[in-house]
Amino acid sequence: MSNPYNFFLEGDEYCFVTNEGISYNAYFIEPGTFYEQYPIIHPHVLEFGFYAKQKPKRTDTRVGDTIICMLQDFFHKNPDGILYFLCDSVDAKQLARHRKFEAWFLSTETKGLVKHNFQTTVEGLTFYFSLVFKSSNAHQQYIEHVLENLKSDVSDKYREMF
Repeated sequence: MSNPYNFFLEGDEYCFVTNEGISYNAYFIEPGTFYEQYPIIHPHVLEFGFYAKQKPKRTDTRVGDTIICMLQDFFHKNPDGILYFLCDSVDAKQLARHRKFEAWFLSTETKGLVKHNFQTTVEGLTFYFSLVFKSSNAHQQYIEHVLENLKSDVSDKYREMF
């Protein structure tokens, strides 16, 4: 059963504090020009991410509940929204982050949401990313149609960066 923390808006970020006093921030930002080549969905795509302001001392299942609750809130307000989520690779823990996000997504009430996972490896570094949208998204057929192109284009984007 989901038991999220209360979250609030602070500037452009959603925030919450755990029982241990760990502050988390989550953001929904424009992903830049990458999705412009997909004009039907470009206006609806945002990048989603979150971070802890302090290092947590132990696992707190309510953090995942809260993150998923934020996603549900986002999609309630933006039924045609599409979220792009990249697992941070700065400390080489991107696979663990991917697995954690996947576990949260599968273990929490995400009925009505569709999640597609992708990965690409560039010079030995694997990037994990996901697209999440409502199954009732007005552009679902288009999204499903361009998924393979999106995978390839994102892979090319990361190859260009290295």
